[in-house]
Amino acid sequence: MRLQSHCARAFGAALLVPFITSTLPAQGDSLRTHLEQRIAATPGAVVGVYYKSLKTGELVTIAADSSFHAASTMKVPVMIEFFRQVERGGLLEQQPVLLVNQFASIVDGSPFSVAPIDDSDSTMYLRIGTRVPARELVERMIVRSSNLATNAVIALVGAEHADSGRARGVGGLRTKAWRGEFLPRAWLFAGGDQGQASQDVR
Repeated sequence: MRLQSHCARAFGAALLVPFITSTLPAQGDSLRTHLEQRIAATPGAVVGVYYKSLKTGELVTIAADSSFHAASTMKVPVMIEFFRQVERGGLLEQQPVLLVNQFASIVDGSPFSVAPIDDSDSTMYLRIGTRVPARELVERMIVRSSNLATNAVIALVGAEHADSGRARGVGGLRTKAWRGEFLPRAWLFAGGDQGQASQDVR
């Protein structure tokens, strides 16, 4: 699938920088040069890099403003919105949430469900029809990258709140996190969009 290939290349870029920085010779070889050579050696690679050393302040950017599929990084703004609502008193961390597997697409309102085969946390599906503490759903969303838990949390906080506004609040100026990510085919075919620039992931 083209999207999966695109995501793999973008994710590979995130792993590329620490690998190269750990293997560079002591002499003043250019990190940018090494990165560009590695990128050029991968046919069809579309890569965005934003690297800043916290120790030296060295900054390297390569197409840092390019937009890539955000994938599970969009779960962070959802988590932030949950805790903001808890802080304001609108939600309780341990309030029970009836776990279901049917959600409304933000694209056209049509119902969709999440398949265990597309989820990294299949154990959550055993608890459908039971009440799960909201805090546990958030933890599953972040720690296990559970797509089912993510959609449950989005439904809880409101899709209109768990959007790019939360990402912009923490520096993700170009991040778009729209509901429907977790039934990828139906969402993409319905015209959904989700993106993030390398520079936003800092």
